[in-house]
Amino acid sequence: NAETSIGRCAPLLGLDATEVETAVTTRTERMGRGSIVTLRLTTKQARSARDALAKALYGGLFDYLVRRVNESLRRGDSPTSSSIGVLDIFGFEVFRHNSFEQLCINYANEKLQLFFDACVFGEELRTYEEEGVPFAHVQFEDNARCVALFDGRPVNLFSLLDDECQGGEGARDDRFGAKCAATFARKNPHFEARGPDGAQFAVRHFAGAVAYETRGFVAKNRDKLSTTLKTLGATGNRLVASFFADDARTKTLGSAFRKQLAGLTRVLEKTQPHFIRCIKSNALKQP
Repeated sequence: NAETSIGRCAPLLGLDATEVETAVTTRTERMGRGSIVTLRLTTKQARSARDALAKALYGGLFDYLVRRVNESLRRGDSPTSSSIGVLDIFGFEVFRHNSFEQLCINYANEKLQLFFDACVFGEELRTYEEEGVPFAHVQFEDNARCVALFDGRPVNLFSLLDDECQGGEGARDDRFGAKCAATFARKNPHFEARGPDGAQFAVRHFAGAVAYETRGFVAKNRDKLSTTLKTLGATGNRLVASFFADDARTKTLGSAFRKQLAGLTRVLEKTQPHFIRCIKSNALKQP
């Protein structure tokens, strides 16, 4: 039950069980003239607060472990010493029901495919030009327009989702889908509206079209911590407190994913890449 779960959780965070219960069932708001009011959350709001806290703790602990591993592997004082990195490229995902997770993974695939195309075709042509090797100019079509659906400016799928998430309790998945259709249906050939109700849309990826169901997108994208939860985290043990020390926390999971992928791309662009193609020896998965 809830009391048992909180009782187990609180000591691990270095907190009192009453503090944890109060943090996930209430929120404080600053009113006019500096007065502070405490409001009780509905059951639905309390579940969202619980989930937001769990995601923040998981994300903070994951980042901490990665940082500690990197620090232990680093030799010497220079973090920029020569190194060899191995990147296992994301597997393209398409299921019967595709949601926010598949959208993020397939966006990463598109981004890495664009990098691969630039390396394989672009670098090869530049080498021919530098060495004076005669060749007929080769036209190749990359997936830049598909990538623009996810991170193009001034608007993209993730920015529209973030915009819908700003609507608080009134934010709706179908309205996000409708916004996507109104923005991209006739402007980007890689986007396809599915139905009039905003419940589904498709993206024509380099590996094939994938239909995404918008149900649950808003809830999955949110990474919202109330002031009460942030204060709660800051009062825990030193490790937990460090998870909440950054006031500039990324607002949504989608924007955090895009930021991390952009950082990975910048690192890749500074390397001398070599690619290993994997062969599916049994693509049909039959004996």
